[in-house]
Amino acid sequence: MASAGQRLSASLIDMVVLFTASFVILLAIGLFTSIIAAISEPLAPLAQVLGWLALLIVPIGYVLVLNARGQTLGKRVLHIAVVDRASGRPIGIGRSAIRTVMMLVMWLPLGLGYLSIPLSARLRGWHDQVADDTVVVVPVGYPITTRP
Repeated sequence: MASAGQRLSASLIDMVVLFTASFVILLAIGLFTSIIAAISEPLAPLAQVLGWLALLIVPIGYVLVLNARGQTLGKRVLHIAVVDRASGRPIGIGRSAIRTVMMLVMWLPLGLGYLSIPLSARLRGWHDQVADDTVVVVPVGYPITTRP
């Protein structure tokens, strides 16, 4: 099982990646909106709405898709992975969606739901319990998609 420290470190790496991506998206929204406004002023609000949708979709998609496959970039760096508790295989997109929704709920209020990880005897937070997964240490070079 991955330690609470490993999980926290992986989350911090993912946050840096997502904040960087969000910053780039915000710059792109500004540039795109300015170009659209120069071409056609009435289309500028539509460009802003599309940009803000991208700002929401990218981080959720990052967590959803990469956890479905077993590892976000932070987890890959720390050599840990989200796997099915019984089989040790990646959890897939459906269970990752459930896990992601629960992760969003755990932020309310003030991210206190994340205390469920270190307070759990098996280091399984509410999102892990709902999706019936666990976070494990993966040997370096071991492909998570082919776990037995």
